[in-house]
Amino acid sequence: MRAEWLKYRLGFRFTAITSRERLSYKDTYYIKVWDESCPDVIGIGEAGLFRGLSSDDTPEYENILTDICKGINRYANNTESLSEYPSIRFGIESAIRDLMNGGNRCLFPSEWTSGKIPMTINGLIWMGDKATMRSRIDQKLKEGFSCIKVKIGGIDFNQELELLSYIRNQAPDIEIRLDANGAFRAEDALSRLDSLSRFRIHSIEQPIRQGQYDKMS
Repeated sequence: MRAEWLKYRLGFRFTAITSRERLSYKDTYYIKVWDESCPDVIGIGEAGLFRGLSSDDTPEYENILTDICKGINRYANNTESLSEYPSIRFGIESAIRDLMNGGNRCLFPSEWTSGKIPMTINGLIWMGDKATMRSRIDQKLKEGFSCIKVKIGGIDFNQELELLSYIRNQAPDIEIRLDANGAFRAEDALSRLDSLSRFRIHSIEQPIRQGQYDKMS
């Protein structure tokens, strides 16, 4: 088996705001695998590194990716050894799965992939100023989503509470999920969760930064 990687830059249609930075693009890495005896059949997977957020973000990422591709036959049968680089492991496993399925970009055939049944998803509200986020909320409600996921931590917390109150007033029964991207300080997290609880939040993703296992417990 052979492997190589390709860097690709995704340009955002708008400036994407996270709790840590403002993004206008995201670099991602595609991994190609193939068997030398049948080079026309290629499996492709994505190593979706997110700079500043992914646990395996390191200045040596591309060198590590190169070394792993050179040793693909060793890692293909032992992807557990890539546990320190989860984005690369995901890309390798996806590429191999695609290759095993004939390189048709369908990893797990189902009635959904064949277009026979739909898949329910949430409406994602990216961070922005309060007015922009409210406009995005209105659009998702207009489109009929039964679940809205709001990214928080990028603006004043009280303004975010006002936005959640607005959602509840407009759609009392809608499911609300939150993603804080580690924005809360550990010492503030419980009080903020208490403030959020009155909006009947389904769940919140990563309230504090990763690695603080005792604080999370």
